[in-house]
Amino acid sequence: MTKIEQVARAIWEARRRHAQKVHGYELDEWGDGAVPNMNGIMGEARAAIAAMREPTPKMLSYGPGEPYMDDYVWGRMIDAALN
Repeated sequence: MTKIEQVARAIWEARRRHAQKVHGYELDEWGDGAVPNMNGIMGEARAAIAAMREPTPKMLSYGPGEPYMDDYVWGRMIDAALN
């Protein structure tokens, strides 16, 4: 499973819980991914991952090296998740 699909499934499950709790109805489970994919969840997952491209200073503070290198490595990791 790709990182995009992991994030998409998390978005879908959050929506399913919200629909049940707030509106009292059940959305289909992920299944083969057809229903969530038709609703643009995969695109939303890609956008969510891309939004993480620039790490916050706090995120960089947990890196082991120089901030510029950690920023570079982080960006490469996000690129890999999107490909």
